[in-house]
Amino acid sequence: MPCNVDGSSFGKPGPAGIGGVLRNHVETELICFSKHVGMEDSNVAEIMAITKALVLFLAYLGELLKAYN
Repeated sequence: MPCNVDGSSFGKPGPAGIGGVLRNHVETELICFSKHVGMEDSNVAEIMAITKALVLFLAYLGELLKAYN
């Protein structure tokens, strides 16, 4: 599942945010997210964005498995 994520901050540390889009194999957007994550370093925000995308992907996968069982 293609996934684009980003995390950034205004300062080191500073106000930070994360966002991302998860798509299916034909590039249809399935899940989008964005969130303010407090006062963080940009590197931490990047990791938080990746983590959030992984959690959402696993939840989506779990729902798919329930639908087929």
